[in-house]
Amino acid sequence: MLNYISSNPASSTLRSMLCFGPDERPLSLEAWKLLYKHFPSLRVFDAWIVGVEVIPNDIHKLIHLRYLTLKSPTAQTLPASISNLWNLQTLVVAAPHIDRPQLNIWKMKELRHLRFHGQLLLPEPPNENDSNNVSINLQTLYCISPDSCTERVFSMLPNLLKLGIHGNLEEHRLSKKFQNLSILNCLQTLKLERDRSRRKLDSLGFVVFPPNLSKLTLVETQLLADPMDILGQLPNLQVLILKNAAYNGRNLNCRSNGFPKLEVLKLINLAIRSWNISQGSMARLRSVVINRCGLLEGLPSALQNLPDFRELELSYHVQLVHEAREIEKSRGKEHFKLVICQS
Repeated sequence: MLNYISSNPASSTLRSMLCFGPDERPLSLEAWKLLYKHFPSLRVFDAWIVGVEVIPNDIHKLIHLRYLTLKSPTAQTLPASISNLWNLQTLVVAAPHIDRPQLNIWKMKELRHLRFHGQLLLPEPPNENDSNNVSINLQTLYCISPDSCTERVFSMLPNLLKLGIHGNLEEHRLSKKFQNLSILNCLQTLKLERDRSRRKLDSLGFVVFPPNLSKLTLVETQLLADPMDILGQLPNLQVLILKNAAYNGRNLNCRSNGFPKLEVLKLINLAIRSWNISQGSMARLRSVVINRCGLLEGLPSALQNLPDFRELELSYHVQLVHEAREIEKSRGKEHFKLVICQS
């Protein structure tokens, strides 16, 4: 990639650059300097596959960027100057050695989608009474620290559709930060992920979920209390994913008439032994994925009677596969899709 950049004359017409190739090395600081010189009008820069060694302090020189994706195994900082990319609409950054950086999104008026693989800190908006500070375009925000889940921050994100929160969830149980989620009236997708080095969660009782939430993912939360009582009351929930010890208990119980709109349920890497569905619960359930739940002793008998249930994916488990075959037999292969994955 460096050879291409250095061997091509300056071009004011090039708008997009996608970097890929099995033998490519991560872009160095030298390569960045050549980019500024040769391709100052870039709108799209995708270095996700080849990666970058550093994210330079003068990245703002690529002022025309609309789309930027960066992955770095070595970068130590996310420069503040990245907030000066006024035209940026999509920003994706994965850099495991950048620890809880702060990004001033309030200066990035065109930003629509922001994904940071880690814990991102947001400063408080400069003036909550100034409508110019409202990020009306931001729709996707992954993943921010619970420290940034303040009333002022969320009130400035009126059109946010997707939100990820990663960090010390338990620490903020009493701070009422998670009650501020109720401000996000447009939010449809929420992911809560606990920092593995932090305490487990007792329950989800401290979370006030947004009114229009349709998809929820819980990762590493290690809940001690069965979450299904609380989650079953969410009126618009359609997709629920419990992943990687999201729940530490052994029994998963879906109470009567719960989950009125749930269509998709994914249980991944849980230590549950039993899963029960009471009458009237999950009435619209269409698809179930059960992966790496080796202790689960059987499928809920109620699955057989759910009218819309037509897809089941399992990692191989003798008892579960046997019961799944029985459902497939009774429903007919033309009406029921069964996928069995070898572990």
